[in-house]
Amino acid sequence: MSEDATPATADFTLRPIGRVDSPYTRPQHTPEQTLRNARARGRVVLQKRYAAALADLADFDHAWLITWLHQAPPPASDLRIEPLLLRPTTRRIGVFATRYPSRPNPIGLHLVRVLSISGSVLEFAGVDMVHGTPVLDVKPWAQRLDVPGYRLGDNPELDEIRSGWYEQAFTDGAGPDAP
Repeated sequence: MSEDATPATADFTLRPIGRVDSPYTRPQHTPEQTLRNARARGRVVLQKRYAAALADLADFDHAWLITWLHQAPPPASDLRIEPLLLRPTTRRIGVFATRYPSRPNPIGLHLVRVLSISGSVLEFAGVDMVHGTPVLDVKPWAQRLDVPGYRLGDNPELDEIRSGWYEQAFTDGAGPDAP
């Protein structure tokens, strides 16, 4: 198989499970990272059939939203861009070394603060998505899984972040620190 060949298993379909309600309607007016807009509130409105999947997520302080950046322009032909943080230098970077939305597959990864859950609606803080952004998945954030080298007691601020059922699993010896 040539290096550009795509295996037959690469053909698949992604189906949104919901959408984002956001105060932003245009990408150019949307903050580039959730942490740069940590107070702005948004909602994920899931299809009703996925409401049960939100059970127990309220026990987490943070979650990852995986989205389809439906308003992102196609990537540059050379897959290099000038990131916002480097604009004064005009340095171009390979798109895979950035979080720039124009990518071969415009998948967004957003770390948000969970505020509340009611039925099929997840209220969150930290908006960097436009209104109507399709949501592909929601995953919990846990410091022992998402912070490389994290050890309980090393960082009191991180230790205070609620990690839902993982906290009990780690306490019971089933977590990544288990022998």
